[in-house]
Amino acid sequence: MMEGGFCILLNVIVGLVLVSLAEKEFTQPVDQHYPNGMHNVEFDHEAILGSIDVNDDFSKLSAHEAKKKLSQLLRKMDTNEDGYISKTELSDWVLASFRNQDEKESLEKMKEVDASLDGQVSWAEYLKKVYGYSLEDITTFKKDTSPEMQTFLSMVQDDEDKFTLADQNKDGFLSASEHTAFLFPADFEYMLDHEISRTLTDLDRNIDGYIDFDEYLGQSKPGGEQLIVDRENFKGYDTDDDGKLDRNEIRAWTLPNRRVLADEEAEHLIQETDMNNDGRLSFDEILDHHDLWVGSAATDYGQSLHHDPSEL
Repeated sequence: MMEGGFCILLNVIVGLVLVSLAEKEFTQPVDQHYPNGMHNVEFDHEAILGSIDVNDDFSKLSAHEAKKKLSQLLRKMDTNEDGYISKTELSDWVLASFRNQDEKESLEKMKEVDASLDGQVSWAEYLKKVYGYSLEDITTFKKDTSPEMQTFLSMVQDDEDKFTLADQNKDGFLSASEHTAFLFPADFEYMLDHEISRTLTDLDRNIDGYIDFDEYLGQSKPGGEQLIVDRENFKGYDTDDDGKLDRNEIRAWTLPNRRVLADEEAEHLIQETDMNNDGRLSFDEILDHHDLWVGSAATDYGQSLHHDPSEL
């Protein structure tokens, strides 16, 4: 009876495992600035304001009030205090905004996982919150040799390996900064190799150490214009034009360099705002285009101005 009950329990667990596997499937990275080729103005707002939270009060501001608040940020952005925003100053600010967003989201998720409320996350806490199982459960599951369970255990082990890698001081817990590296590895050099290997494990079906175009598409079966777009995107990552992505090219695809993204965003904002084409932005030029930078009541956009990236 005990053995039969154990088998029934494992059958139920395997069903839950299949759900977990579906939720953990690799998903194609999405260009948040131009999803499906359409400009997402909210990306610009978040890049400047450093927060993805919509602030109800700000959305009700008049254009005059919005400009007043934006001008406060511009004075902090203008680090050399020459009255202009250079590409370097803007790129530095955007990069800090990206990191501020990551740290804010990481802290929010950390609070959800930190059951002991001690300001750090143990592997047991993460395992319980994310997978719903205890360390003892995982030990029990190892008795099940079914392919589904072994795939699930491999997935859990991969997360544990990533957790251990993020735990830089090897104390068995993730601090706030280590938790950010765990969730957002793109800015942490020591995390990149693991993430690239994880992508290869997920997609490299012929196990040759590369991602070809069919593997790049994954489970999607695009046709028509979307297939053309996907092929052009693949060619953009395939810098040596050999028809497959090596580890460096996979990194550019799945873990784009944040400095490069910040530079691209700075170039975009300058192109849209620099009316006299002198390569820098006056405060007046920016305030005249405040809708692009922070939104207003007229556009129903607006992100919190209370999160100042310069305070990181």
